[in-house]
Amino acid sequence: MLQILVVDDTTANLKLLTEILVNEGYQVRPASSGSLALKSVAVEKPDLIILDIKMPDMDGYEVCRRLKSDKLCNKIPIIFISALDDTTDIVKGFTAGGIDYITKPFHAEEVLARVENHLSLAILQKQLEAQNVQLRQEIAEREQIKEKLREANNKLEQRVKERTKELKQINEQLLEEIEERKQIEEELQHVRDGLEMQVEMRTQELAKVNAKLQVLSSLDGLTGLANRRYLDEFWEREWQRGQRQGTSVALIMIDLDYFKGYNDAYGHLVGDDCLKLVASTLKTTLKRKTDLAARYGGEEFAVLLPETDIEGAAILAEEIRIKIEALGIKHEKSLISQVVTVSLGVAAIIPQQGMEATQMIAIADSALYQAKHEGRNRVKIGKSTS
Repeated sequence: MLQILVVDDTTANLKLLTEILVNEGYQVRPASSGSLALKSVAVEKPDLIILDIKMPDMDGYEVCRRLKSDKLCNKIPIIFISALDDTTDIVKGFTAGGIDYITKPFHAEEVLARVENHLSLAILQKQLEAQNVQLRQEIAEREQIKEKLREANNKLEQRVKERTKELKQINEQLLEEIEERKQIEEELQHVRDGLEMQVEMRTQELAKVNAKLQVLSSLDGLTGLANRRYLDEFWEREWQRGQRQGTSVALIMIDLDYFKGYNDAYGHLVGDDCLKLVASTLKTTLKRKTDLAARYGGEEFAVLLPETDIEGAAILAEEIRIKIEALGIKHEKSLISQVVTVSLGVAAIIPQQGMEATQMIAIADSALYQAKHEGRNRVKIGKSTS
């Protein structure tokens, strides 16, 4: 049975998370502080850790850093869970070594989806390592067989040399030994062919596992969009390409208006359906295969547009806003509309040497904040630099 270590200094949260996971069939070990969590891991390593950030004796970031610095447990996946939902806090969690981030108040479906996703990745990784060990063993056995056959071949060649010096009377015996050598060589070739076929099959199996692992590690479990981890990798590649080619990279930050009220009114399951519809709309609105839509966290999404200037990004952002409003998703708790709407912040930069990609995040976040401040359900363009 898979083991999950849940760390939270709040008794109610610890009890709720434990009940959710136990009901799903997981074995749960609770810990009410960071120091107890470290002691628990030292006794027995869990398959996954759900770690609260704000704790009195030792915060979650420090617990994560200590675990990641230990070679015996640095591969254990860690999911942060916290009421802190600022971009800086989320980035700090990923920097400390976390693989995912759940904001409070959480709901069971999201927790279970993320836990199942990351446990699946951990299981696939273990299977891959086990197959690699088995492959290395098979290769070692193959080398042992080849060495034994080489030794036998060398001995046989020596015997042939000795027999050729003898009298003609033993010629028949010499011919028999030559025939024996041919049989051994045929057996060696047969063994070699079989081993090469096994190696090829193992290689194909490993390639399939790696491909599946790559897909799972890049998707958000709820919406099917790219997750934050893949967005960061894609962003880094496009930022560097923009530096090399001198082309603009654009970013659209999207936030659902009054979404907490939506969840409170209709429940988290309906809220999840709403997030899925928004994600589907983002997919169908993007024009190019090179554009990327991702779930940035909670009800926030991001769209990264390579080789796009601020005008083109603003046009696409407005199209996204119109299409989401046109979905007509009922939202009685919104203070600005009867349906679900979004606020959008747009930024575009031509990356230069010495610039950081976080500058574009700050510009887009500032524009998004301005859109909310001015009444929401609108697109605001941030001041871009080149």
